Amino acid sequence: MESFADHNLIFLAEPLGPGDEEGTYNLKVLEILKGNYSDSVIIGKYYNSCSQYPRIEDKMWLVYTNHDREDGPIDISDCGLSRSIRFPFLLTDKQTDASLPPPPRNVDYEKNESDWNLQWEIDFTEGKRKALILLQKEIQMIRKKYK
Repeated sequence: MESFADHNLIFLAEPLGPGDEEGTYNLKVLEILKGNYSDSVIIGKYYNSCSQYPRIEDKMWLVYTNHDREDGPIDISDCGLSRSIRFPFLLTDKQTDASLPPPPRNVDYEKNESDWNLQWEIDFTEGKRKALILLQKEIQMIRKKYK
């Protein structure tokens, strides 16, 4: 897992939808947290299966990337720290408070699918709450360090 120190551009953005070229998307810059970028829109691109493609329904993203003007569109790594507020989980193989919760273990899916589904929703909602709190603290920490 990368750290915020490994990126020269960290920002909050609102997805605006597809870009002009295939596989590209536009992000409205809400706030630059680290680095410099003067335009109000940043173009990103889905380069491969390790890239993310922010969608309008994601509402807001915390984006970590490396970019300079000659690089072209940014890439948002699927394995990095970038994430949306709609799905604020970090996708790592190490379980943390910001990880997607595991499936319920205390309910037998085969015997009672409805109880299992209900428990999954409870665990997911609680996990999302924890991940959002950590995301909020992360943004505050980056602001403090780089502003």
